Amino acid sequence: VENVHVSDRDAFTSFVRESVDSIHRAGSTVSAAVVPRTSDDPGPTPYHRWIYDNWRGVYDYKALADTLDFLSYMTYAQHTGGSTAGPVGGFPWIKASLEYVLALGVPPAKISLCAATRSGCSGLRIRACGNCGMRWPNEVLQLRLEYSNCSFPPPREQDMMRLVFVSVSLVVATLAAPALAQAQAPDRLNPIIALQEKGLPIFGISHPSIGRSGGRGRGGAPAATDAPPAPPPPVIVLSDVAKETVDYKRADYMYTSGTSETFLRYMEEITKAGGSMRTHPFSAKIGIWHGNPTNVSNAIIRQLNAGHVGVSMEAVESAQEVRDVIKAMRFASVGGTRPDTGLAAAAAYWGLTVEQYKRKADVWPINKSGELLVTVIIESVEGIARAREIAAEPGVGQIFAGYGTLGGVFRGDPPGREAAAAKILAACKEFRIPCGFPTNNPAEMEQRMKEGWTVHIMQRRDEAGFAAVETGRKLSGR
Repeated sequence: VENVHVSDRDAFTSFVRESVDSIHRAGSTVSAAVVPRTSDDPGPTPYHRWIYDNWRGVYDYKALADTLDFLSYMTYAQHTGGSTAGPVGGFPWIKASLEYVLALGVPPAKISLCAATRSGCSGLRIRACGNCGMRWPNEVLQLRLEYSNCSFPPPREQDMMRLVFVSVSLVVATLAAPALAQAQAPDRLNPIIALQEKGLPIFGISHPSIGRSGGRGRGGAPAATDAPPAPPPPVIVLSDVAKETVDYKRADYMYTSGTSETFLRYMEEITKAGGSMRTHPFSAKIGIWHGNPTNVSNAIIRQLNAGHVGVSMEAVESAQEVRDVIKAMRFASVGGTRPDTGLAAAAAYWGLTVEQYKRKADVWPINKSGELLVTVIIESVEGIARAREIAAEPGVGQIFAGYGTLGGVFRGDPPGREAAAAKILAACKEFRIPCGFPTNNPAEMEQRMKEGWTVHIMQRRDEAGFAAVETGRKLSGR
């Protein structure tokens, strides 16, 4: 039994007890295949926390062993596609996993250890497992000698033949595994989704300015006639800005507010400079759906057709709004209302043909192969009250606390503002949705990461913003 959250540990143990009682009455033997761990410490990085919370932490090994006839202790997946490179199941790690579960009081006779051979001796059982390598048969057998009082009979010829057969089979499976994994793995384009699938934190930052600056601000007094003329604003060369954008690779996505003709030319220049959706994905706000659905729907089409990888919904107050926006993002072939015309710019930025783009441009995780992400911003009293309802809606990819807007909602009440943000974060954690926060300097990054926020947007492209990205990457091991 795999992929059960650690918060369900007691419920899972109770489920096993009730199931075993019923199955035993039918005269059957019951085992459970369980994922190993070497301690109850999740580990130093967000990935370690994720794999502990969602895979390793749920098992109360002693209580399960007391109930079941034996545990199938699956000592593999030490390293995975989401971790650093390393063995699937190194011998020191196998031994540490075994020592941990034995220290909890699980009897050796109750453990069926996934390893490279089989023996019929009572005590610690060792059985063949297609996911385990054949590099350490002697060491694995030594575990049996250490942790059970068994003596081994001389090997029979048929036992040796079985071992050779298992060895050859596992070598073939090991050689075939990389090609098989490559064939089965989705061709993930969107790097934001790729990070979320691995349980890693995400850092976004605003892109460089692509418009003229300077000039008189709104409401300013006219310039004095005897003052020297102000210098003209600097000329923006989009190719230079695009190169600056592509050269900066520390953030995971770019935050923007534009889909103007200038912005479209800027994205073209990014492509010429070697960037793409895979390296520099863009996302932007679309407005408030319940304020003007028609305008927001048009904004969705404009932004996605420009090549954005997702949309950010402002001031969301219900799950129905999320469903409506998702429908506006999806093509008619999958039940949506997005026109399938005007896709050339998006396809070019994604590095695809238009037909390929149409297959990929669907909403994740409703479509597990989709590449579009829905970000929900909660920033009102009504939205906070329905945070759990919104977080539970399928298709929500991220939830952000609109912390700036909440400052106005809770004007003069900083504790109320923090409590509102905490309620949004709690809903994210309950429904396992990555939760975002506008984080603009290293101190804020450290504080908010400790609280559990996993998506961070630096809305100002300045030294503090760049430093915040570096702090986040250091704290998360990225």
